[in-house]
Amino acid sequence: MYRALFAVVNKKRQMEDFALLNKTRSDWQLFADSLQPEGRAYINGQFVHAQSGELYDNSNPATGRLIVHVAKCDKKDVDFAVANARETFNSGVWRRLSPAKRKAVLLKWAQLIEAHWEELAMLESLDTGKPISCTMDDDGGDVHSSIRTLKWTAECVDKLYGETLPHEQGTLGLVTREPVGVVAVIMPWNYPLATTMWKLAPALGAGNSVVLKPASLTPLTGIKIAELATQAGLPAGVLNVITGPGANLGKALGLHQGVDCIGFTGSTPIGKELLKYAGESNHNWYSMSWAARAPISFLRMLILIRPSLYLLLQSFSIQVRRAVLALAYWCMKAFTTKWLQSCKQLLNLPGSLVTQWIQIH
Repeated sequence: MYRALFAVVNKKRQMEDFALLNKTRSDWQLFADSLQPEGRAYINGQFVHAQSGELYDNSNPATGRLIVHVAKCDKKDVDFAVANARETFNSGVWRRLSPAKRKAVLLKWAQLIEAHWEELAMLESLDTGKPISCTMDDDGGDVHSSIRTLKWTAECVDKLYGETLPHEQGTLGLVTREPVGVVAVIMPWNYPLATTMWKLAPALGAGNSVVLKPASLTPLTGIKIAELATQAGLPAGVLNVITGPGANLGKALGLHQGVDCIGFTGSTPIGKELLKYAGESNHNWYSMSWAARAPISFLRMLILIRPSLYLLLQSFSIQVRRAVLALAYWCMKAFTTKWLQSCKQLLNLPGSLVTQWIQIH
């Protein structure tokens, strides 16, 4: 039942994709085949191989086809990236720029991402296995969402002020906002471009240097936007990208004495491990976003056909290995069976939306 529904919904999505963008499946396939994704790490404004020379395969989860061989970085590469980020931060080439100039660079970066939006959307689609409409959509698509985040943050850069505190006569108390230093950003595999920008934009806008560790499954857009950032005028070494297994690189970043702050989005167990590393290193600042996806509660009056339809479609509309799935259904025990029965009933209704899709497609 679920596989049939999954196929129906995704087929409908594909048809919407092609109609919306005025391109056929063949057009998109040709475009995908023409891309040459970069799989090397990006450190100090340059693409570099892992110091060990090791690579790993990055494949499209929807087809199983190899996309590119990606640098398999290790602790030596972490040390190299952090050292470059620290040197750049200490030089003041970025953090000492006026807020207005940092803002201008971020806005230019947003323009370049916008100019490469089809390439980034296709990389995101290949890397995650999601339909192209999910990555290109104007409202909630990955690329446009990241652009909006970047522009919004850029406009905030020159509008953050300090404070003057009330004191006795002859004394002066000031609160100033200063960059933390070197920020490590560790990101998950779902919505990699959009969620990465949530952390990159404010960290860079504040004048920090960043070492980005994208998920090993979805590194391609992170590498690409780092290259575009350099083209936009971000000094070399301010944004560095290391690729490879999360367990090794995450631990190396968490224990690194040269990292001042870690921004993390991912699973609760890994988040707990990072907090342990904080106690074993320099007690870094942490910005933690642990996994909690789609909690849904039911009351007696909500056990209806329409909510069931919505939940089914939400669950299986983008169910690929790396896409978000609304799994966390916290139902009251007494109603779980009734909810499942209503879903089954839905699929047997001749006039239902799902049945119509099956008849059409």
